[in-house]
Amino acid sequence: MRIMIKCVLFSLILICCAACGPSAKKDISSGIVSLSPSITRGIIDLGAEDLLVGVTSYHPPLSRKIESVGSLNLPHLEKILLLKPELVLFSEEDALTQRLEALESSGLRLHRFVRNTNFSDICANYIELGKLTDREDEARRKAAIYADALSKLKRNNREISLLVLVSHEPLITVSGMSFIGEIINDAGGRNIFADAPRPYPIINVESVVRRSPDAVIIMSDGGVEYFRKKTDAFPMKALINNNVFKIEHEHAAYYTPSDYVAAVKDFISILDSVKL
Repeated sequence: MRIMIKCVLFSLILICCAACGPSAKKDISSGIVSLSPSITRGIIDLGAEDLLVGVTSYHPPLSRKIESVGSLNLPHLEKILLLKPELVLFSEEDALTQRLEALESSGLRLHRFVRNTNFSDICANYIELGKLTDREDEARRKAAIYADALSKLKRNNREISLLVLVSHEPLITVSGMSFIGEIINDAGGRNIFADAPRPYPIINVESVVRRSPDAVIIMSDGGVEYFRKKTDAFPMKALINNNVFKIEHEHAAYYTPSDYVAAVKDFISILDSVKL
């Protein structure tokens, strides 16, 4: 699990990719290779697991054995070619780390999902996934359910200033350009690095001390201990009030509608426990 979350978070760090493969023109009936745990999660959520012939490692639980085609950050072209898939699915979220140039010139049909900056983007990609798997009606139905659930959860108070770290070595946070930044907003937090110019900027301790968040949420294993050690000498509100938290569920690392809603719920639970 620790390796899985590191791989997923690493792909979030390198979110701005340049590679772009040709989009699929038609729906398919079988033979999908998914190059992202998030895409695999979406396929399973749509009840389309039977279409999968290949997945990256650290995928969600599957009802049958499906061939692994490498890791999220290093898929193996040879394994993918041997499977002869009808379609390979990947996301702009991860493509830079995956080095897909060879795959793009292989002649395989590829579909790239655009980067997710908010819940609307995630739902649009989910519905696109539904179209590709001949489950558009189901995707639209479930997306509406998730949107309704989110609308009932969302908070707008913004009273608690929050630092979210997706990595602690180095310190990497989220800006308002990332879907995790939107999760903070929807949970009622105020992201202290919302104005950063990149979705997942690397920051230093000094910049955190200057902005002195009310609370810190850390997504990486071992991050709470590391952060406390690095910042213990500084009089930050989060430290004084013991508001440094490890998020227990890893929904925030995945760009699916169901995970987004679950992550907002997780963040709200943490924010409700913050002492001011």
